[in-house]
Parts: sequence; structure tokens; C-alpha cells
Amino acid sequence: AMGGLFISVFDNDAALALQNPSLINPSMHNRLSLHYIDFLADMKEGYAGYVRDFDKIKTTFNAGIQFLNYGNFTATDEIGNPIGTFNGSDYALTLGVGRTYADRFHYGMSATFLTSKLESYSANGAALTFAGAYHDSTHGFTATVLFKNVGTQFKSYRSGQNEPLPFDIQAGVSKRLGHTPFLFSLVLHDL
Repeated sequence: AMGGLFISVFDNDAALALQNPSLINPSMHNRLSLHYIDFLADMKEGYAGYVRDFDKIKTTFNAGIQFLNYGNFTATDEIGNPIGTFNGSDYALTLGVGRTYADRFHYGMSATFLTSKLESYSANGAALTFAGAYHDSTHGFTATVLFKNVGTQFKSYRSGQNEPLPFDIQAGVSKRLGHTPFLFSLVLHDL
């Protein structure tokens, strides 16, 4: 419901590692996150991610793959005669790492390798996300900031016409009310 912008909740949900690497924490150890959506008109989207904590080095790692398949399209010539079919899809492979500093401060980084194909056109690139979070479990408060999609295209759909990656600075705060199931959150994006 938050459109991939729920960046300030701190718990053991391994799916949070995809959006904010500073949320990767030891309570996610050995957790698997899976989701799949079959949209109308042949589109499909999914994610699979796994989190593993290594106590000896006080570091938690995440690996995940995300895809979006656009389905099949009818290829036509210049005047609209069908001449075949084609499809399109996007893939993102993410490797992330999170650490804790002084109990309440958390930081993380993720590297994402991107590839896209539509008919005979393809593109690829890579992006880094840097994040920091402050989490006070006693008072149910979390604040976070992240720099998302710092990267570039290696190959564009059309030679010499590189498109920028969707760089974004985001900040968020969440406050859980004591003795209730409510969590209030405010997220600022496109900063």
C-alpha cells in the first residue's frame, strides 16, 4: 500500500531489505521473502530474497532477484499487418549488507544489477543504495534516510542515448504507539 516506500519500519520482515539496506538486521536471519503477482493482460511481477546473518563478523547479508514480465505483444509492419510476436521483461539482482553501530544506529548498502529487454532492444546498468537508520525499540521510534539508485547505464536501448537511473533521496520516520497495533509513518521521497 505504500508503493515501495515503507522505509522506516524496523522488524524481521526480509522483504524490507529490498527497499532499505539499513533495515537489514540479525532478526531477519535465515528468512526468505517471496511474492508473485499475475496481472491482467499477461503481465507478471515477482521477487525472491534471502537474508543471512554472520554473527562472527557482526554483518547481515541479503540477496534477491526481482522481475517484471510485460507479456507478449503482436509485432506489425508499418501499415499494421501482423508479422509476429515479441515480449519484454526487466530483471534486477540485488546484493545488500547491513550492520549495527552502538545498538541504535544501523547502516547498509546494496548493489543492484539491472537488465531490460523489449523486442530487439536491451539495456543494462548498475545502481548503489546507501542508507542509515536510527531505531529506538523502547519508544517504538525509527528514522531513516537513504540515497537510492546512485548509478549508471552500461548499455542503453539506443546507442549513445543513455537514460538516467531514477536517483532518489528519501527520508522517513515511524512511531509505534505503546500497547496498540498502530504504527504511524511519514515518508518523504523525490528529495
